[in-house]
This record gives sequence, structure tokens and C-alpha cells, in this order.
Amino acid sequence: MSRLWQIISAMLGALSVLFYVLNKSKDRKIEKHKDEAERYKSKAEQERFKAESERETKHAHDNVRNASEPNIDSMLDKQNALRDERD
Repeated sequence: MSRLWQIISAMLGALSVLFYVLNKSKDRKIEKHKDEAERYKSKAEQERFKAESERETKHAHDNVRNASEPNIDSMLDKQNALRDERD
């Protein structure tokens, strides 16, 4: 009976080790996927910020291009800026 108990205990120990290793492996995979998701999320936020900045810049350029000379002069006065006179 003692020999049978030793065999059962050894099998239960081996199964415990197997389940522990499988669980750790699964945890590492989950962690890897979380890190990858965070990386993609960060990259998407960067691209969204870049696109928004480009839209704002284009909008500002279009406003300046479509503005009349008196409007540009008043905008420069508000900003205390000087006009770049290139001839």
C-alpha cells in the first residue's frame, strides 16, 4: 500500500508541476499580447496626433492664403510680429 501511495503522490506531483509550467507559459503569452496591444495603441495615438497637427497646419496655411492684406496686417499686429518683406 505504501508503494501505491508513493506512485500516486509522484503522479500528482508531476501533474502539479505540469500545470504550473503551463500556467506560467500562458501568463507570459498574455503579458506579451498586452505589451503588443499597448505598443499598437501608442503608435495609433502618435499617428492620430500627427494627422491632427497636419490638419491644423493645413487649415492655418489655407486661412493665411485666403486672407486679404488688411486681415494679415491686423493678425500680425495682434501677434506683435513683423512682416517678412521679400522682393
